[in-house]
Amino acid sequence: MHDAQNDVEATVAVLLRLVSKYAELRAMGLDALYAAQQGWHRDWAENFSQYLVSKGKDALSVSEVAWPLETGVSQRLDKESAKETS
Repeated sequence: MHDAQNDVEATVAVLLRLVSKYAELRAMGLDALYAAQQGWHRDWAENFSQYLVSKGKDALSVSEVAWPLETGVSQRLDKESAKETS
């Protein structure tokens, strides 16, 4: 059974691996980390949006570029990413 506890455990495991590999993450406070996540996602989303347009598809919407993602937005991103990597 998959529940929120599984999500928390996976998130913590990923976070521990990242901070063990990247010293700059260890030095960040939560506010700085959150701001960095917003920037990283925005950069990725803008690049991915340009890629979609170059393939004749619709650009990402404002809500798909924003972080955190609104409820339901990640499904389109997951579907588009899966199509492009297969």
